Amino acid sequence: MIHIELFGREGRIPSLPDAEGYGRQTCNFLFVFNKVYSTLLYSTQLYSTQLYSTLLYSTLLNSTLLNSTLLKSTLLNSTLLNSTLLNSTLLNSTLLNSTLLNSAQLYSTQLYSAHLYSAHLYSAHLYSAQLYSAQLYSAQLYSAQLYSAQLYSAQLYSAQLYSALLNSAQLNSALLNSALLNSALLNSALLNSALLNSALLNSALLNSALLNSALLNSALLNSALLNSALLNSALLNSALLNSALLNSALLNSALLNSALLNSALLNSALLNSALLNSALLNSALLNSALLNSALLNSALLNSALLNSALLNSALLNSALLNSALLNSAQLNSALLNSALLNSALLNSALLNSAQLCSAQLCSTLLNSTQLYSTQLYSNLLYSKQSMTYSTQKY
Repeated sequence: MIHIELFGREGRIPSLPDAEGYGRQTCNFLFVFNKVYSTLLYSTQLYSTQLYSTLLYSTLLNSTLLNSTLLKSTLLNSTLLNSTLLNSTLLNSTLLNSTLLNSAQLYSTQLYSAHLYSAHLYSAHLYSAQLYSAQLYSAQLYSAQLYSAQLYSAQLYSAQLYSALLNSAQLNSALLNSALLNSALLNSALLNSALLNSALLNSALLNSALLNSALLNSALLNSALLNSALLNSALLNSALLNSALLNSALLNSALLNSALLNSALLNSALLNSALLNSALLNSALLNSALLNSALLNSALLNSALLNSALLNSALLNSALLNSALLNSAQLNSALLNSALLNSALLNSALLNSAQLCSAQLCSTLLNSTQLYSTQLYSNLLYSKQSMTYSTQKY
């Protein structure tokens, strides 16, 4: 544009009226041209410098924004990853705590049920033992009362029998005394009558009946002997009767004593049998209690072993889970470190690339600006030389 305005559309110097005026105009034009050229050159360099600084600032700003965006994205990804890992860890910890809590509740429930079963079993055994003791005591009391009643009835029967025998003996003695008294009175009456009759007969027939008196005396003697024999026979019969009654009483007493002894032996045998049955029942109950205790201890031991196995399994699962979580955390940390390292390398590469691009762009702009200014300067110099040459020519 400058070239066209100075030299016209065809590049020729317009016609001047004279050479002197043209020379002055040319000098003025060259002076103005130098000023315009230097101003344009300065403004071009200033513009290129501002453009370079603006492009450099824009490149650095874009690189900074890009690095900030990448850093924010990396931090956001790291925060999300840490939040995910924390949530996963908390979820695993919650599940582990829930598993341990359920295992502890199951163990406490089983232990409480075992203790409750043991308490019920102990109370049942205690109740059965108390019931058996009460039944045994009532049976022993009933047996003792029955034995005392039988003993009392036997003693009462013995007393009644002894009283009956005593009454019978007293009655026999009274009858014997009465019989002896009657016999004595009869003998005395007969004797008195015989004596009276003999006296009367002797006095009446003293002289005439000596033979009769002798016969009578012989008859009386025979009668006395007969009476004595009868009396002796009656006394012997009474003695035999008393002996038979005494023997019968002694036999009854012996039989009663034998019956009482047999009853006592029977009661002793029954008591011994009851005590033996009680001992056997107590032994059976003790064996049953020991068996139940052994079974309960075995059940508790099995429950304890099962709970220990469950606890060991839970602890093993917890250890495996913790190991898996630790490995996962280490793997996530390694991945995070690798991601951060890759992000840092990427940021460094992008920064280096941005700096390289910025340097290349600045170098290109500088080269372009220098080339443009060189071309402009060469064009202006060429125009100036052309103009000088034209001036010299004209």
